[in-house]
Amino acid sequence: MGTEPTPNEEKVIIGKYPIRKVKEVPIPKSILLLGGPAIIELGLALGSGETIIWPSISAKYGFVLIWGAFIGLLFQTIWTQEMSRWTIVSGEHHIQGVGRIIGMVASTWLFLFLGYIAFIWPGWMIGGASAFQKLIGGWPEGKMGLLFWTYIWAIIVLAAVLLSPVARKALEIIETGTLILAWIIIVATVVTATSLSDWGAMLKQMLTGFGDRPQDLDWWTFAASIAFVGAGGLANVWYTFWLRDAGFGMGKYVGTIPGITGKPTAIDIYGAIPEGTEENARRIRQWKNNVNTVLWLVFFLGNLITVLMFVMISYTILYKTGITPDMSLGEIRGQILQLTADAIEQYTPLGAMGGKLYLLAVWLILFNTQVALMEGLVRQAADTLYVTYEGVRRFVSQDIRKWYAYWWGGIIIVEFILVALAVVAGVNYGSLVVFGAVMSLIVMVLSPLLLLYLNTKILKQLPQPIYEAIKPHPIFIVLLAGAVVFYAFFLVIAVAARLGLI
Repeated sequence: MGTEPTPNEEKVIIGKYPIRKVKEVPIPKSILLLGGPAIIELGLALGSGETIIWPSISAKYGFVLIWGAFIGLLFQTIWTQEMSRWTIVSGEHHIQGVGRIIGMVASTWLFLFLGYIAFIWPGWMIGGASAFQKLIGGWPEGKMGLLFWTYIWAIIVLAAVLLSPVARKALEIIETGTLILAWIIIVATVVTATSLSDWGAMLKQMLTGFGDRPQDLDWWTFAASIAFVGAGGLANVWYTFWLRDAGFGMGKYVGTIPGITGKPTAIDIYGAIPEGTEENARRIRQWKNNVNTVLWLVFFLGNLITVLMFVMISYTILYKTGITPDMSLGEIRGQILQLTADAIEQYTPLGAMGGKLYLLAVWLILFNTQVALMEGLVRQAADTLYVTYEGVRRFVSQDIRKWYAYWWGGIIIVEFILVALAVVAGVNYGSLVVFGAVMSLIVMVLSPLLLLYLNTKILKQLPQPIYEAIKPHPIFIVLLAGAVVFYAFFLVIAVAARLGLI
C-alpha cells in the first residue's frame, strides 16, 4: 500500500496495513458548512438517468415503475452513508478501506476496471452536447456540429477544474450554480404543466406499487433505470474521495489534491485514526451525524424530488398526449429530449420559450454530470495508483498534482477518440448510457458486500470508544445486506435476459 509511516509516528495495524494514530479528532463543522461533497454527488447523480432513462420510461409506461426509483435511491443512499463511516474515522476513501481487506493492489485494479468499463463510454458527453446543439438551433449542423460541441465542453471542463488551485472547490462552485439554475427552470415547468391530482397518483404508485412491471419492458433497461436513479456504481464510491479531500473528519490529516495552479502536494498514503478518548469519540459521533444529515437532505431528497419532477413532466406532456419514444431493447434514445421540448412548446403555457428553457435545464444537468464524471474518473485513477505504487510517487517526485494533471490529459484523449467513433458511426448514445448503468450494478453488488465486512469486522479494530461512536446500527447492516440482494437480482436477471436465457 505504499511506504511505511515515518518512525516518529505511532502506528497500529488495521486489516492488512498499518495506519497512523493521532491525538485528536478535528473539531466538527456545522451542517451548513458540509454541503460541498454532497452537492458534487447530487450534481453527478442528476444526469442521464433523470433526463433520459426515467423520462423515457414515464413517457411510455406512466408511473408504473416509480416505486423502483424510490427503492433504488433509498438503498443507494444507505450504501453511500455506510461507505462514509470509514472515511470519517480514518481519512481513507472506500477503495483504501476495501484494500485493508483484499489488498490495495487488488482493490485499486478491481475498482479501476469496474469504474472505467461503466463510465468511459461518452454517452453523457454526447447527450449534453446534443441538448446544447438543439438549444441553439442546431448549429453547427449534423454530426460535425455534435462533435464540435462535445469537444468544446470537454475542454471547458478540463480548464475549469484543472486550472483551479483546489480541484474539488472548482467542482463545488460549478455544480452548485448550474443545479440552482436548472432547478428554477424545471420547477417553473412543473408548476405550469402538471396537476396536483397527477402528483397524488404518482406518490400513491411510488408507495404502493412495489413489484409492478410492464411485461414489454426488457430487464436490461429496467436494471439500468434502477442503477442510474442517483449516482450509480463507482460514482457513489467517489463521494468518499470528495469527503476526504474536503478534510471532513480524519480526512484533515491526509491532504487535498490541487489543480495545476496549486502548490506541489504530497498526500499521505495512509489515513489516521484518533486515540480512544471520550472527547474524540464525541467528535467522531458528531462528524458522522452531521455528514449523514447533509447526505440525506441534499443527495437523497434533492435526487428524489428532481427525478419525480422529470417523470411528472414526461408523464403529463408525453404519456397523456400519446407521444411515445422508441424504447426497443435497451435502446433508450436521446430523442426524448427533443420530444419533451416540442411537447412543452405545444401543450403548455410556456410555449416556445418553455421548450428552449427545458433544453437549457437538461444541458446544465448533463454538463454537471460531465464535469463530475470526468473529475471522478481522473481522481480515482490518480489517487489510487499514487497511493498503491511507490514507483508512481517517485515518477512525479511525490507531487500528486502532476499525476492528477497527467490523468486529465489521458482521459481527454481517450474520450475524444471514443466520441469521434460514436458520433461518426451513429452510435445511439442512449444505449451507451444504459450499458454503463448495467455495468455499474456490478460495483453495487461487490462494494456493499465488502462493506459489510469492513463495517462489522475492520471497524472493531479501532479503539473501543471510537468504535462505539462510529459503528453502524444493526438496522443499517440489515438494509445494506438488502441492497446487495436487490442489486444482485437486477444484475443477474438483466444479463440473463440480454443473453436470451429468460
